[in-house]
Amino acid sequence: MLLNNKARAISFSGVLLAFNCLVFILINIIPSNTIFLMALASLFPSIIVIELGIKYSFIYSLASIILAFFIISNKGHFFTYCFLFSIYALSKALIEKNIEKRYLQYIVKLIYASISFSLIYYFYSLFLDYKAINADNFVMLLLVLALLFIFLLYDYFFTLFIKYYHEKIRYKIIKK
Repeated sequence: MLLNNKARAISFSGVLLAFNCLVFILINIIPSNTIFLMALASLFPSIIVIELGIKYSFIYSLASIILAFFIISNKGHFFTYCFLFSIYALSKALIEKNIEKRYLQYIVKLIYASISFSLIYYFYSLFLDYKAINADNFVMLLLVLALLFIFLLYDYFFTLFIKYYHEKIRYKIIKK
């Protein structure tokens, strides 16, 4: 943790929350690329994990969920952000820290994604009176497999961002 001063840590978190708020506003303004913007918003907590640790990342994620609730007007988008993207940096850090074998990491990440997708579908159905899929089992299986594949791509690009942050951005932002 490079930011060892509590006031600096809180202010750094606040600046990143401000960037998160800008992305939430863009989600409302730009009707296309919503998933991309949510994925972009999920990158900021990874910086908190790297610089401040798990505890601050948990607090940051809660704050971003609260802000997203008030800023994102489409509650379907809010549920998607809340259950899939908001805590993924924290989840990814905990999974990769505590599980050494990479294939087990992927299994746990896919379980996380499956639970997240199930929660999103449940809340869409419950609160928005929305039944998205009336398909046979084969089509459902294909849809689930496609979502899990897309999630693995998201995880791959998330990892690339973390690597890029470590190699190119971190030393420019955080001065020792």
